[in-house]
Amino acid sequence: MALSFGLRDDLVDLGRDEDGSVVYGRAIYVVAEDATGRRFAHDRYFMDREAEAGRLLVRIQAAVAAGRDLDFGHWNEIDPAYGSAAYQGLDDVGYFQARERHAAREAGEAVPFDQVCDYHFA
Repeated sequence: MALSFGLRDDLVDLGRDEDGSVVYGRAIYVVAEDATGRRFAHDRYFMDREAEAGRLLVRIQAAVAAGRDLDFGHWNEIDPAYGSAAYQGLDDVGYFQARERHAAREAGEAVPFDQVCDYHFA
């Protein structure tokens, strides 16, 4: 499986400060992507430490270049790259629509169970 690697970051809620405002941090982690667009996030992340995440990225790339396989005990599949074959495959079966409708229900919206895609998350 040919993979490309990169860094990704997400804003995460770290709690509240003394004034009650939300404090955000930046979680940085390595992502592997295959030729079909499937993506996997490494389970090790670094809070606001891009240099450390970069060093892990370099180590992973070197290990793969040396012929080592990824240890999928440390990788979690995440959403595929938008527009990729993997993304289109999930979209074709209604996965993203079902996830959006489920999230709306979880947020308290009255979304009826009236479409086939609703049963992905029921």
